[in-house]
Amino acid sequence: MTATERVGWKGYRWLWAKLLLVIFSLLLSFSQERLSENTALAQRKFYSGYINLENRNYEDAIRDLTSAFNLDRNGYYGELAYLWLGRAYALLAYSKTDKRGLISAIAFLNMYPYYFKRANYTDLQRESLGDIYLLLEEYSKAKELYLGLYKNSHQRKYLVKFLYADVLEGGTKNIELLENLRTSEEGVDPSMLSLIRGYYFYNQGKFKEALSELTQARAQNRNLEEDPHFLYRLALSYYMLQDWRNSLFYFELLQRKDLYRRYADKSNYFLLFINLDNKNYSEAMERLQELMKDRDPFTDLTLRLALSQLWFYEDFIDKYKLSWYKPLLKMSTFGIHRLGWLMVRT
Repeated sequence: MTATERVGWKGYRWLWAKLLLVIFSLLLSFSQERLSENTALAQRKFYSGYINLENRNYEDAIRDLTSAFNLDRNGYYGELAYLWLGRAYALLAYSKTDKRGLISAIAFLNMYPYYFKRANYTDLQRESLGDIYLLLEEYSKAKELYLGLYKNSHQRKYLVKFLYADVLEGGTKNIELLENLRTSEEGVDPSMLSLIRGYYFYNQGKFKEALSELTQARAQNRNLEEDPHFLYRLALSYYMLQDWRNSLFYFELLQRKDLYRRYADKSNYFLLFINLDNKNYSEAMERLQELMKDRDPFTDLTLRLALSQLWFYEDFIDKYKLSWYKPLLKMSTFGIHRLGWLMVRT
Protein backbone atom coordinates (compact mmCIF):
# COMPACT_ATOMS: atom_id res chain seq x y z
CA MET A 1 0.00 0.00 0.00
CA THR A 2 1.43 3.37 -1.00
CA ALA A 3 1.73 6.31 1.33
CA THR A 4 -1.14 8.03 -0.46
CA GLU A 5 -3.39 4.98 -0.01
CA ARG A 6 -2.47 4.75 3.67
CA VAL A 7 -3.42 8.39 4.22
CA GLY A 8 -6.72 7.81 2.37
CA TRP A 9 -7.54 4.73 4.49
CA LYS A 10 -6.91 6.61 7.71
CA GLY A 11 -9.21 9.37 6.47
CA TYR A 12 -12.00 6.85 5.81
CA ARG A 13 -11.55 5.29 9.26
CA TRP A 14 -11.79 8.68 10.87
CA LEU A 15 -14.90 9.47 8.83
CA TRP A 16 -16.57 6.17 9.89
CA ALA A 17 -15.69 6.78 13.50
CA LYS A 18 -17.30 10.22 13.37
CA LEU A 19 -20.36 8.77 11.64
CA LEU A 20 -20.76 6.01 14.25
CA LEU A 21 -20.38 8.60 17.01
CA VAL A 22 -23.17 10.67 15.50
CA ILE A 23 -25.40 7.57 15.17
CA PHE A 24 -24.78 6.52 18.78
CA SER A 25 -25.46 10.07 19.96
CA LEU A 26 -28.75 10.13 18.07
CA LEU A 27 -29.75 6.74 19.49
CA LEU A 28 -28.84 7.81 23.01
CA SER A 29 -30.73 11.06 22.59
CA PHE A 30 -33.78 9.19 21.28
CA SER A 31 -33.54 6.68 24.13
CA GLN A 32 -33.31 9.43 26.74
CA GLU A 33 -36.20 11.31 25.12
CA ARG A 34 -38.28 8.13 25.09
CA LEU A 35 -37.33 7.43 28.72
CA SER A 36 -38.29 10.97 29.67
CA GLU A 37 -41.64 10.62 27.88
CA ASN A 38 -42.34 7.31 29.66
CA THR A 39 -41.46 8.81 33.04
CA ALA A 40 -43.72 11.81 32.45
CA LEU A 41 -46.59 9.53 31.37
CA ALA A 42 -45.94 7.24 34.36
CA GLN A 43 -46.16 10.28 36.62
CA ARG A 44 -49.53 11.29 35.17
CA LYS A 45 -50.87 7.74 35.42
CA PHE A 46 -49.64 7.40 39.01
CA TYR A 47 -51.35 10.57 40.22
CA SER A 48 -54.51 9.71 38.30
CA GLY A 49 -54.51 6.31 40.01
CA TYR A 50 -53.89 7.88 43.40
CA ILE A 51 -56.82 10.29 42.95
CA ASN A 52 -59.09 7.46 41.81
CA LEU A 53 -58.08 5.48 44.88
CA GLU A 54 -58.88 8.39 47.18
CA ASN A 55 -62.28 8.70 45.47
CA ARG A 56 -62.91 4.95 45.89
CA ASN A 57 -62.86 4.31 42.14
CA TYR A 58 -60.83 1.18 42.75
CA GLU A 59 -61.00 -0.43 39.31
CA ASP A 60 -59.93 2.81 37.60
CA ALA A 61 -57.16 3.19 40.17
CA ILE A 62 -55.87 -0.31 39.41
CA ARG A 63 -55.90 0.44 35.68
CA ASP A 64 -53.91 3.68 36.05
CA LEU A 65 -51.45 2.33 38.62
CA THR A 66 -50.78 -0.72 36.45
CA SER A 67 -49.98 1.60 33.53
CA ALA A 68 -47.65 3.66 35.72
CA PHE A 69 -45.86 0.52 36.87
CA ASN A 70 -45.40 -0.81 33.32
CA LEU A 71 -44.11 2.55 32.05
CA ASP A 72 -41.53 3.01 34.81
CA ARG A 73 -40.76 -0.45 36.20
CA ASN A 74 -37.34 0.46 37.55
CA GLY A 75 -38.07 4.05 38.44
CA TYR A 76 -39.61 6.14 41.17
CA TYR A 77 -43.19 6.06 39.92
CA GLY A 78 -43.08 2.38 39.01
CA GLU A 79 -41.97 1.41 42.51
CA LEU A 80 -44.59 3.58 44.20
CA ALA A 81 -47.27 2.36 41.79
CA TYR A 82 -46.50 -1.24 42.81
CA LEU A 83 -47.17 -0.46 46.47
CA TRP A 84 -50.33 1.53 45.81
CA LEU A 85 -51.54 -1.27 43.55
CA GLY A 86 -51.39 -3.59 46.55
CA ARG A 87 -53.55 -1.18 48.51
CA ALA A 88 -55.99 -0.77 45.60
CA TYR A 89 -56.35 -4.55 45.21
CA ALA A 90 -57.10 -4.81 48.94
CA LEU A 91 -59.71 -2.05 48.99
CA LEU A 92 -61.44 -3.42 45.91
CA ALA A 93 -61.57 -6.87 47.52
CA TYR A 94 -62.88 -5.43 50.78
CA SER A 95 -65.63 -3.51 48.96
CA LYS A 96 -66.74 -6.81 47.38
CA THR A 97 -66.51 -8.75 50.67
CA ASP A 98 -63.77 -10.87 49.09
CA LYS A 99 -61.56 -12.12 51.92
CA ARG A 100 -59.41 -14.14 49.53
CA GLY A 101 -58.70 -10.94 47.62
CA LEU A 102 -57.41 -9.33 50.82
CA ILE A 103 -55.09 -12.27 51.45
CA SER A 104 -53.87 -12.07 47.83
CA ALA A 105 -53.11 -8.37 48.32
CA ILE A 106 -50.97 -9.27 51.34
CA ALA A 107 -49.07 -11.81 49.22
CA PHE A 108 -48.61 -9.17 46.49
CA LEU A 109 -47.15 -6.65 48.95
CA ASN A 110 -44.91 -9.27 50.54
CA MET A 111 -43.28 -9.78 47.11
CA TYR A 112 -42.20 -6.13 47.03
CA PRO A 113 -38.66 -6.59 48.46
CA TYR A 114 -38.07 -9.54 46.13
CA TYR A 115 -39.23 -7.68 43.04
CA PHE A 116 -37.31 -4.50 43.94
CA LYS A 117 -33.92 -5.67 45.17
CA ARG A 118 -33.08 -2.17 46.39
CA ALA A 119 -36.45 -1.34 47.87
CA ASN A 120 -36.81 2.32 48.87
CA TYR A 121 -40.24 2.33 50.52
CA THR A 122 -40.36 -0.52 52.99
CA ASP A 123 -42.15 1.69 55.54
CA LEU A 124 -44.99 2.26 53.08
CA GLN A 125 -45.13 -1.47 52.39
CA ARG A 126 -45.40 -2.33 56.10
CA GLU A 127 -47.98 0.37 56.71
CA SER A 128 -50.08 -0.97 53.84
CA LEU A 129 -49.82 -4.49 55.25
CA GLY A 130 -50.94 -3.20 58.65
CA ASP A 131 -53.93 -1.49 57.06
CA ILE A 132 -54.97 -4.73 55.34
CA TYR A 133 -54.67 -6.69 58.58
CA LEU A 134 -57.01 -4.09 60.09
CA LEU A 135 -59.55 -4.84 57.36
CA LEU A 136 -59.17 -8.54 58.15
CA GLU A 137 -59.62 -7.74 61.87
CA GLU A 138 -56.27 -9.36 62.65
CA TYR A 139 -55.48 -6.64 65.12
CA SER A 140 -52.42 -8.15 66.81
CA LYS A 141 -50.60 -8.37 63.45
CA ALA A 142 -51.56 -4.80 62.59
CA LYS A 143 -50.37 -3.58 66.01
CA GLU A 144 -47.02 -5.32 65.60
CA LEU A 145 -46.39 -3.63 62.26
CA TYR A 146 -47.48 -0.16 63.41
CA LEU A 147 -45.50 -0.35 66.65
CA GLY A 148 -42.37 -1.41 64.75
CA LEU A 149 -42.78 1.51 62.35
CA TYR A 150 -43.26 3.94 65.23
CA LYS A 151 -40.18 2.70 67.10
CA ASN A 152 -38.04 2.99 63.97
CA SER A 153 -39.28 6.35 62.71
CA HIS A 154 -40.93 8.06 65.72
CA GLN A 155 -43.64 9.31 63.34
CA ARG A 156 -46.81 10.00 65.29
CA LYS A 157 -49.12 8.68 62.57
CA TYR A 158 -47.92 5.14 63.31
CA LEU A 159 -48.68 5.58 67.02
CA VAL A 160 -52.21 6.73 66.07
CA LYS A 161 -52.69 3.61 63.94
CA PHE A 162 -51.32 1.39 66.72
CA LEU A 163 -53.81 2.85 69.20
CA TYR A 164 -56.66 2.44 66.71
CA ALA A 165 -55.83 -1.25 66.26
CA ASP A 166 -55.46 -1.65 70.02
CA VAL A 167 -58.85 -0.14 70.83
CA LEU A 168 -60.60 -2.19 68.12
CA GLU A 169 -59.07 -5.27 69.73
CA GLY A 170 -60.79 -4.28 72.98
CA GLY A 171 -57.91 -2.52 74.71
CA THR A 172 -58.57 -0.21 77.65
CA LYS A 173 -55.17 0.68 79.11
CA ASN A 174 -53.42 2.78 76.44
CA ILE A 175 -55.78 5.74 76.49
CA GLU A 176 -53.18 7.82 78.33
CA LEU A 177 -50.91 7.61 75.27
CA LEU A 178 -53.39 9.87 73.47
CA GLU A 179 -52.29 12.69 75.76
CA ASN A 180 -48.89 12.62 74.04
CA LEU A 181 -50.48 13.43 70.67
CA ARG A 182 -51.30 16.89 69.41
CA THR A 183 -53.50 17.65 66.41
CA SER A 184 -50.91 20.14 65.16
CA GLU A 185 -48.41 17.32 64.61
CA GLU A 186 -47.96 15.79 61.18
CA GLY A 187 -50.04 12.67 60.62
CA VAL A 188 -52.38 13.33 63.57
CA ASP A 189 -55.99 13.71 62.45
CA PRO A 190 -58.18 15.35 65.15
CA SER A 191 -61.15 13.18 64.18
CA MET A 192 -59.03 10.05 64.74
CA LEU A 193 -58.05 11.21 68.23
CA SER A 194 -61.70 11.76 69.15
CA LEU A 195 -62.63 8.42 67.58
CA ILE A 196 -59.96 6.45 69.44
CA ARG A 197 -60.70 8.19 72.74
CA GLY A 198 -64.40 7.43 72.24
CA TYR A 199 -63.65 3.76 71.58
CA TYR A 200 -61.52 3.54 74.73
CA PHE A 201 -64.35 5.05 76.80
CA TYR A 202 -66.75 2.61 75.14
CA ASN A 203 -64.50 -0.33 76.06
CA GLN A 204 -64.41 0.94 79.65
CA GLY A 205 -68.22 1.14 79.79
CA LYS A 206 -68.22 4.96 80.01
CA PHE A 207 -70.97 5.45 77.46
CA LYS A 208 -71.73 9.11 78.14
CA GLU A 209 -68.08 10.05 77.62
CA ALA A 210 -67.87 7.71 74.62
CA LEU A 211 -70.90 9.34 73.00
CA SER A 212 -69.41 12.81 73.45
CA GLU A 213 -66.17 11.83 71.70
CA LEU A 214 -67.86 9.80 68.94
CA THR A 215 -70.27 12.59 68.01
CA GLN A 216 -67.33 15.00 67.90
CA ALA A 217 -65.43 12.61 65.62
CA ARG A 218 -68.46 12.31 63.33
CA ALA A 219 -68.78 16.10 63.10
CA GLN A 220 -65.15 16.26 61.94
CA ASN A 221 -65.37 13.32 59.55
CA ARG A 222 -68.74 12.43 58.03
CA ASN A 223 -67.19 9.42 56.29
CA LEU A 224 -67.37 7.64 59.65
CA GLU A 225 -71.04 6.99 58.91
CA GLU A 226 -69.79 4.43 56.37
CA ASP A 227 -67.80 2.54 59.03
CA PRO A 228 -69.62 -0.38 60.73
CA HIS A 229 -67.26 -0.33 63.75
CA PHE A 230 -68.15 3.30 64.39
CA LEU A 231 -71.87 2.88 63.78
CA TYR A 232 -72.16 -0.07 66.15
CA ARG A 233 -70.41 1.70 69.01
CA LEU A 234 -72.37 4.90 68.44
CA ALA A 235 -75.72 3.07 68.27
CA LEU A 236 -74.97 1.01 71.36
CA SER A 237 -73.81 4.06 73.33
CA TYR A 238 -77.17 5.67 72.58
CA TYR A 239 -78.89 2.41 73.59
CA MET A 240 -77.10 2.20 76.92
CA LEU A 241 -78.13 5.81 77.62
CA GLN A 242 -81.74 4.91 76.69
CA ASP A 243 -81.86 7.27 73.73
CA TRP A 244 -84.06 4.93 71.70
CA ARG A 245 -84.63 7.24 68.76
CA ASN A 246 -80.95 7.75 67.93
CA SER A 247 -80.10 4.18 68.77
CA LEU A 248 -82.78 2.92 66.38
CA PHE A 249 -81.57 5.23 63.60
CA TYR A 250 -77.92 4.17 63.83
CA PHE A 251 -78.62 0.46 64.24
CA GLU A 252 -80.74 0.59 61.08
CA LEU A 253 -78.02 2.54 59.27
CA LEU A 254 -75.49 -0.03 60.46
CA GLN A 255 -77.48 -2.84 58.89
CA ARG A 256 -77.21 -1.11 55.51
CA LYS A 257 -73.49 -0.38 55.81
CA ASP A 258 -72.27 -3.62 57.39
CA LEU A 259 -71.21 -5.42 54.20
CA TYR A 260 -69.58 -8.30 56.07
CA ARG A 261 -72.56 -8.58 58.45
CA ARG A 262 -70.14 -8.56 61.36
CA TYR A 263 -72.72 -6.87 63.57
CA ALA A 264 -75.88 -8.33 61.99
CA ASP A 265 -76.89 -10.50 64.97
CA LYS A 266 -76.13 -7.83 67.53
CA SER A 267 -78.05 -5.22 65.55
CA ASN A 268 -81.09 -7.48 65.30
CA TYR A 269 -80.87 -8.23 69.03
CA PHE A 270 -80.90 -4.59 70.10
CA LEU A 271 -83.42 -3.55 67.44
CA LEU A 272 -85.72 -6.29 68.73
CA PHE A 273 -85.79 -4.77 72.22
CA ILE A 274 -85.89 -1.15 71.08
CA ASN A 275 -89.01 -1.97 69.08
CA LEU A 276 -90.51 -4.06 71.89
CA ASP A 277 -89.97 -1.27 74.41
CA ASN A 278 -91.66 1.16 72.02
CA LYS A 279 -94.45 -1.32 71.15
CA ASN A 280 -93.48 -1.47 67.48
CA TYR A 281 -94.40 -5.13 67.47
CA SER A 282 -94.37 -5.75 63.71
CA GLU A 283 -90.77 -4.49 63.49
CA ALA A 284 -89.88 -6.50 66.58
CA MET A 285 -91.29 -9.64 65.00
CA GLU A 286 -89.14 -9.13 61.90
CA ARG A 287 -86.03 -8.89 64.08
CA LEU A 288 -86.98 -11.99 66.07
CA GLN A 289 -87.51 -13.96 62.85
CA GLU A 290 -84.09 -12.84 61.62
CA LEU A 291 -82.50 -14.04 64.84
CA MET A 292 -84.33 -17.38 64.72
CA LYS A 293 -83.53 -18.15 61.09
CA ASP A 294 -81.70 -21.51 61.00
CA ARG A 295 -80.63 -21.14 64.66
CA ASP A 296 -80.65 -23.50 67.61
CA PRO A 297 -81.99 -21.64 70.67
CA PHE A 298 -79.98 -23.86 73.00
CA THR A 299 -76.59 -23.21 71.41
CA ASP A 300 -76.80 -19.78 69.74
CA LEU A 301 -75.84 -17.17 72.34
CA THR A 302 -77.55 -14.18 70.71
CA LEU A 303 -80.83 -15.98 70.20
CA ARG A 304 -80.65 -17.45 73.68
CA LEU A 305 -80.19 -13.99 75.20
CA ALA A 306 -83.14 -12.66 73.22
CA LEU A 307 -85.51 -15.49 74.11
CA SER A 308 -84.54 -15.25 77.78
CA GLN A 309 -86.19 -11.82 77.90
CA LEU A 310 -89.32 -12.21 75.79
CA TRP A 311 -91.37 -13.19 78.82
CA PHE A 312 -91.30 -9.50 79.83
CA TYR A 313 -93.46 -8.73 76.78
CA GLU A 314 -96.65 -10.74 77.22
CA ASP A 315 -98.63 -8.50 74.86
CA PHE A 316 -96.17 -9.33 72.10
CA ILE A 317 -96.32 -13.07 72.84
CA ASP A 318 -100.13 -13.03 72.82
CA LYS A 319 -100.37 -10.88 69.69
CA TYR A 320 -98.29 -13.30 67.61
CA LYS A 321 -99.54 -16.44 69.41
CA LEU A 322 -96.06 -17.66 70.25
CA SER A 323 -97.37 -20.88 71.77
CA TRP A 324 -93.98 -22.53 71.49
CA TYR A 325 -92.32 -19.94 73.72
CA LYS A 326 -93.49 -20.86 77.25
CA PRO A 327 -92.78 -24.60 76.91
CA LEU A 328 -89.35 -23.71 75.53
CA LEU A 329 -88.72 -21.38 78.45
CA LYS A 330 -89.64 -24.09 80.97
CA MET A 331 -87.39 -26.75 79.45
CA SER A 332 -84.42 -24.47 79.06
CA THR A 333 -82.03 -22.73 81.39
CA PHE A 334 -82.40 -19.30 79.83
CA GLY A 335 -82.85 -17.36 83.06
CA ILE A 336 -84.97 -14.24 83.41
CA HIS A 337 -82.60 -11.29 83.58
CA ARG A 338 -81.68 -8.96 80.77
CA LEU A 339 -78.33 -10.26 79.64
CA GLY A 340 -77.64 -7.91 76.74
CA TRP A 341 -74.53 -6.46 78.40
CA LEU A 342 -72.77 -9.77 77.82
CA MET A 343 -72.88 -8.97 74.11
CA VAL A 344 -71.59 -5.44 74.31
CA ARG A 345 -67.93 -6.26 74.72
CA THR A 346 -67.82 -9.20 72.26
